[in-house]
Amino acid sequence: MLLIRGLCFYQMNYNTSRPLKKLAESPVSFFIPKHQNLKVSKEFLDKKIVAAIIPTYKPKMITYRLIKNMTKWYPDMMIVVVDDSTPSSCKNFKIIKKIKQLARLNTRVTYLRTPVNRLKAGALNYGFDYVSIALEQKPHIVITLDDDVILTRKTIRAMIKSLYSEVTMGAVCTLAKVKNKNVNLLTRLQAFEYHNFNITKISDNGFLKGPLVMPGMLTAFRYAAIREASGFTTGHLIEDYDLTA
Repeated sequence: MLLIRGLCFYQMNYNTSRPLKKLAESPVSFFIPKHQNLKVSKEFLDKKIVAAIIPTYKPKMITYRLIKNMTKWYPDMMIVVVDDSTPSSCKNFKIIKKIKQLARLNTRVTYLRTPVNRLKAGALNYGFDYVSIALEQKPHIVITLDDDVILTRKTIRAMIKSLYSEVTMGAVCTLAKVKNKNVNLLTRLQAFEYHNFNITKISDNGFLKGPLVMPGMLTAFRYAAIREASGFTTGHLIEDYDLTA
């Protein structure tokens, strides 16, 4: 599914406890989220080490374009592509070859392949284990995203800025819009689903001070927050809900 990110951000605080009355300051905030004042210097952000993990299975050309754009727009970012055992007989396996070639030419791109198909949560953990063990310098920020999203030049930088707007911020996410919503019934249903998610997130951000879920499509986490949560839980298809909880 083709998705495009907006630049409206929602936050999830961690390592903090608040009285219930502070979580619901005003009924008005359920409809009108509080404005965030993001005072974070460019010099501060430039010092942050960022790693992106992209799990993929039978990738399409949009995946390759996503990786290429990220290398161009965010040249200092480490990009870890986790191929979840795409079969070599797959007609899209040529895209895997292109990604592997890109990884050979660009030291900031790493191609990994799981020994067996682990589904998304397992593939994300595989990439996170690599980031935690293999990298000499541990990242401050881990970006997780689907292999069929479309970013803008400013999306990830704006997410990182939002992530560091508060000391206790654990993760941030964006609005999502289905670009190819009129293709068939499934795309229309997904567009409707994300439309409702977006409305809910706006309400959550004002009333509950955080969304019900940090969606797996595109989320920026503090590395320490994922480690504290012990990574993604495998064995089900709602790893984003689970990690948010």
